[in-house]
Amino acid sequence: APSRPVDGRTRLALAALESQRKNHSEACFREAIDFFERVAPAGSDLGWAYLKFSAALFERKDFDGATAWAERALTTFEAIAPGSLDSAEALRHLGESARGRQNTEDALRFFARGLAIRERLEPNSFATAEAHHDVAVAFWDRGRLSEADRHYHQALGVFERLAPESEALAATTSDFAAVLSERGDLRAAVAWSRRAVAMMERIAPESRVLAISANNLAVNLRNQGDHDGAVAWYRRVISMVERIEPESLLLAQFLQNLGVAHVRRGEFDEAVRLQEQSALLRERIAPVSLSAMASARELGNSFRMKGDLDEAECWTRRAIALAERLGPDATSGPDMGSACHNLGAILASRGLPGEAENWFLRAWSIQSRLASGFSPITLGDLGWILRDRDRQLAIELLTKAI
Repeated sequence: APSRPVDGRTRLALAALESQRKNHSEACFREAIDFFERVAPAGSDLGWAYLKFSAALFERKDFDGATAWAERALTTFEAIAPGSLDSAEALRHLGESARGRQNTEDALRFFARGLAIRERLEPNSFATAEAHHDVAVAFWDRGRLSEADRHYHQALGVFERLAPESEALAATTSDFAAVLSERGDLRAAVAWSRRAVAMMERIAPESRVLAISANNLAVNLRNQGDHDGAVAWYRRVISMVERIEPESLLLAQFLQNLGVAHVRRGEFDEAVRLQEQSALLRERIAPVSLSAMASARELGNSFRMKGDLDEAECWTRRAIALAERLGPDATSGPDMGSACHNLGAILASRGLPGEAENWFLRAWSIQSRLASGFSPITLGDLGWILRDRDRQLAIELLTKAI
């Protein structure tokens, strides 16, 4: 019988099924791709074969491979119909892969291009609302909270009209609450977080989206000063994730967050225990990543608060080294600013004011360029270090910190 496109689609379906089963699916995807390249080299089926293979590689954390195949998909779609919805989907995959590579600038560029297409071809659709959400997350990643706020509002408006009881609305509601928290509106952040959690408890009481929403609620309660409420929610979330995703970065993040809550309560031994679990889990899954860097930073800070300066310096320098391996996005981000401040504080405690001053200055330089602005704690510590060497500058910094 002659080869038909449906034969390639069957191969593609088999590849997708094998991928879901965590089997070795690359050969199946390549068979489907080879078929379409031979039978229909100028058709959209080939573009979708590229895109599905890209998605499978993304799930395996092969972000470079996912990017390469999504680029081939975009080229194929653009040759058929420039600016099509197929192209918008390829751009979404490219944006997700860029986020996976920690390249927030490329992620924002790809997501914004995809959103522009969808707004032109299908305004006020569910997919366009999802695109607004993607752009909001990209702006949030880059610290541009006003733009993130605007796109979250647009996504929420569409989801509330088209899908008032959906995971998409709950996830967007939870993310919007996190932006409110970063902007300092803690009461509103807690209210929006509770709304997201209540919605997910009705829709999917044992799910990843509920876990993330409940974690965000715990973070907002912690930031509001309700540490007991935060710890209760973190423990509930961790219990759930240990059942649904026992070996995951999600679990590592929640262990880290619970550790931070114990630091705030002055329970440093428990904080260190949880942060060590988080760091070891991230080292197994993603040893060179922003996630691993954040874990090392928090563990170093927990040891510092406990008074173990040797372990604190070791883990903090490890976090800084990881950021330097990851490149400019990592070395100019908020986690790096915090790590530099922490190292300065450790060195000051060791009686090394000159070295401490250098790290405080580096922290201040990073934080001053962030949308969230400088940390008054960094300024205060720097002013205190300078009090004997440059009294006037120390007074200016301490006054600004206050």
